Amino acid sequence: MKKLFLLLLLLPVMMLLACNDDSSDREFVEAAIDIMDTHGLFATGTSWENAKAEALASNPETFEEAQTIVRKALKVAGGKHSFLRVNIQNSSSQSATPQPAQMPTVINRDDNILVVKLPPFSSGTQEGKQYAQTVLDAIQPNLRGAVIDLRQNTGGSMYPMLAAVHRFFPDEEVFYFKYRDNSTFAVTVNKIVTMVELERQNYISCPVAILVDSHTASAAEMVLLAFQGLDNVRTFGTNSAGYSSGNRGFDLPKNTTLALTTSSVITRNGKEFCNNYIEPNVRTSTPLENAIYWINQQ
Repeated sequence: MKKLFLLLLLLPVMMLLACNDDSSDREFVEAAIDIMDTHGLFATGTSWENAKAEALASNPETFEEAQTIVRKALKVAGGKHSFLRVNIQNSSSQSATPQPAQMPTVINRDDNILVVKLPPFSSGTQEGKQYAQTVLDAIQPNLRGAVIDLRQNTGGSMYPMLAAVHRFFPDEEVFYFKYRDNSTFAVTVNKIVTMVELERQNYISCPVAILVDSHTASAAEMVLLAFQGLDNVRTFGTNSAGYSSGNRGFDLPKNTTLALTTSSVITRNGKEFCNNYIEPNVRTSTPLENAIYWINQQ
């Protein structure tokens, strides 16, 4: 009898906890939909209104179901470049040693041509500063030309990458983000170096060759677009991956981040890119060799 009494006493509490868990899952969906509705580049028109209504009418019973609902809506509001990152931590991940950020490799050739390999980057501010400084420290005076290798660079954070090569940008405004309401935001050289806590360095005027392949994506494509429209720049290789849009991160409950596409990109020569691939000036299977040859002809 005593056990039955305790069970009856605990039952309302258990039901309340279960209700709170369900409510939390619904609130997770509602918070995500609100962000998409406010900022999503493609969160307009009938398709989005239908996707939003379907998500808000859902009743997820688990967090996994809530994630599925959010990801389905995200395909409409943010397109292929948007994603949901759930930072699940367990004992094994906590005890694992964090992998160090991969830094650029730089070669100063005997013919005074600089070859820079920029890898993907997704670490913090201090590592980002080191990433950019690795390239800046290696730049020698009186360069005859520079090769920037973006092959296999799948993206991450664009500011360390842009800061690493900012000495080759002749203009203050590098490119523009264009938002859903047609407003724009200029990404400037000063903004770039400030984001990685570096001092701005002087512009270097020389031929710049950029190597690109089908794995050049996202932030690496932003570097590629930063050089669009410059007469002293040529690109070599194959089409890029086609994630040429601006993403913004939003924190959600349950230790989750929403990476949402919020803008297209407009280059200095007025071309607009939005998740379409970028074609090279010279399509080739030997981009480094072709790039060196081109620089030597300038």
